[in-house]
Amino acid sequence: LLLQRLKDVASLKHEILEDERRLTEAELDIQAILEVKARNQRVPRPLESEVDTEGEGEEEEAAEMLPIPSAIVQHGPGHSGKRTS
Repeated sequence: LLLQRLKDVASLKHEILEDERRLTEAELDIQAILEVKARNQRVPRPLESEVDTEGEGEEEEAAEMLPIPSAIVQHGPGHSGKRTS
């Protein structure tokens, strides 16, 4: 009876490992698809001359094009002018 139960548990463990492997493969496939979609969304927008002239496309593009603030560089205390010897 215990030997049969051990075989059942071993079989169940094997099935679980196979399911886990399949899920991992599916997860990697989904991750690849999401990366491709994200890459495609980062493709530059068409030029203003290519956008339809109804004005709708220009408003959408203007809303997405936000100015990027320049980095503020703060240098530490420089030369104090005092000699150290």
